[in-house]
Amino acid sequence: MMLITLLAWASVARAALDYGPAVACPTWSTTERPTLPACPPSGKLLPETYPVQALIVSDDPYAGDGGAYTVEVVTKALKASGDQIPAIILPVSDDTLQRVKKAILAMDAPAERKRQWIAAMNPAPDGRYTWQQDFMQPFFDPASGQPVLRTVENYYRGRYDGAKNALSLAAAKCGMKVGPELKTAIADNYVNGFAGGNIETLPGGVCLLGADQFNDPQAYNNSYNAYADQICGPDPADRIKVPTSFLDVGHTDEVMKVMRDNTKPAPCNFAVAVASPKKALELMMEEPDKPFFNFRSGDGRTQAQLADARVARGVETLCRQYRQWKDQQAEPKTPAAEAPSRSVTAIPGLGAGGRAPAGAIPVYRPEDDPQECAKYTSRELHDFILQDQALRRLNHLIQTDMDGLKVQVTRQMKRKFPQCEIDIMDVPDLFYGGVPVQVERGEFELPLHVNSSLLPNPTNAITIGDTIMTPEPNNDVFRAYLEKTYRAKGLKPEFVDTYEYAHLGYGNLHCTTQTIHTCRPAGGK
Repeated sequence: MMLITLLAWASVARAALDYGPAVACPTWSTTERPTLPACPPSGKLLPETYPVQALIVSDDPYAGDGGAYTVEVVTKALKASGDQIPAIILPVSDDTLQRVKKAILAMDAPAERKRQWIAAMNPAPDGRYTWQQDFMQPFFDPASGQPVLRTVENYYRGRYDGAKNALSLAAAKCGMKVGPELKTAIADNYVNGFAGGNIETLPGGVCLLGADQFNDPQAYNNSYNAYADQICGPDPADRIKVPTSFLDVGHTDEVMKVMRDNTKPAPCNFAVAVASPKKALELMMEEPDKPFFNFRSGDGRTQAQLADARVARGVETLCRQYRQWKDQQAEPKTPAAEAPSRSVTAIPGLGAGGRAPAGAIPVYRPEDDPQECAKYTSRELHDFILQDQALRRLNHLIQTDMDGLKVQVTRQMKRKFPQCEIDIMDVPDLFYGGVPVQVERGEFELPLHVNSSLLPNPTNAITIGDTIMTPEPNNDVFRAYLEKTYRAKGLKPEFVDTYEYAHLGYGNLHCTTQTIHTCRPAGGK
């Protein structure tokens, strides 16, 4: 019997009037179940290396054309899915739904395949919401291999019940179960650590839950362990506490990602990507005289128009600091001018250890020019980052945390799979935000809850079939490195323009989608 709450049943009944007849979901996940990868013997979550039974994406952007983003994600996902076409759950407007169907009809594919793709569309317009990853997490039923969808209690105090109800509708259409809510144990406050983007898993049932804001005992009651017990099970050996508290949005998917490695036999056919400022700085010097930024978009805008829209937040902050430094270098040197000050100067718009207002975008001065910013070379910005004490120290401390995370992942994966060589892939990612805090002479700590990726971060990706869909990094050398590395693992890279829809809102591709995976239970039925 399907585990659906009374609220969900009400939503399904109402949906028959609001959305018209239910669209049948693709049947391969039941008819082909004996051939699917086996369900993990332990753990409550499926790694994202498993087949995708359903994909959710909305059209509610942080900025820009939400419909264009939805069309790009859906068409690239369908092309990547092969014969295992997922149910496409679309909390979108009627206009966006028609744009998606029109784009499908224009794709280079046989007419029968286009018919199958359109038949996989499942509209759920009441659930329009940007961050589809965060209000729920898909678990799995070990007896059937089918998904069990669990929403997060108190997700922003119920402001997104429409998205939850749309999810219940989709579950009913597609034969999924809806399980009990994930209890947050915080009735009056919601923190990012509870969100679905902070909950990931690795092969072998190793659970990943970011530290985020759980560790403030006065505000949040030290609720990390209680939440991890629900997500990961009771064995501490099967969980990794990911260092995410330095991030503005402290989610695991902001710094790491598990993916397939098709060059290795099971069960070793996986790799883990981890954010790396060190790799970013190395790559910047491979083609140092090229512009660091290459803003890409498929909507016909010029580089100048894209720069006007995208030189904001971290990019604008970095360029402003660089301009100030360059101006200082050109000034006649005096003893006062040579006195070191960068180590104690806050990044513009952020106090030392402070936090920028949510949603704030730095205001341009008359002398600021986004076109100039877009022309700065990799060498210029590389050298500036290394000489700026605050930026250099920030990225060094983050790299140190990421190196520690790689050690944890390798140790846990080696314990689960002693026969495997554990593949950890560094992906380029630079960070900006607060100023490191000096705790004693010569020792610094990362400022908490104020840092973000400068450019769309590669770890915030999704896998469909043998394709990894990753945010367009807006840097030519980063893009070439990612493409080469993914192809070396037998994966086809597809880049998605996420800049306005998600990146400017401190999220990315994984944050704005939800891939629901399936597996074969014991006995293969």
